[in-house]
Amino acid sequence: MGDLSWAGGSARWERFGVATWAGGLIAMLVLVVLAGAVAANRVPRLAAKTALVAIATATLTAIAFVASRPDNGLPFALDRGVVLFAAAVVAGVAGAVWVVRSPPGRSDVRRAG
Repeated sequence: MGDLSWAGGSARWERFGVATWAGGLIAMLVLVVLAGAVAANRVPRLAAKTALVAIATATLTAIAFVASRPDNGLPFALDRGVVLFAAAVVAGVAGAVWVVRSPPGRSDVRRAG
């Protein structure tokens, strides 16, 4: 993984960037597990709750990363990555909440709703 020191940000800003990256990867892994369990006609509530925590953590660190970006004259701009990140957060939360709110004892989560 690359180093962010070229941007002139603080060490804290770099740590926020790495934490956002790692949180996104962890959320992605948990959501893949969640999708696999739903495809197998299971109700993976623990995986869904874990996904919600991972998404919340990644979102909070992403907000801190964007809010503390360096203002040193380099051409930094918020581009489509922020919009795609927000869309991924909405999609991940929607899927996890759908699983958590499914009726208890119901094994056909894919057909619920």
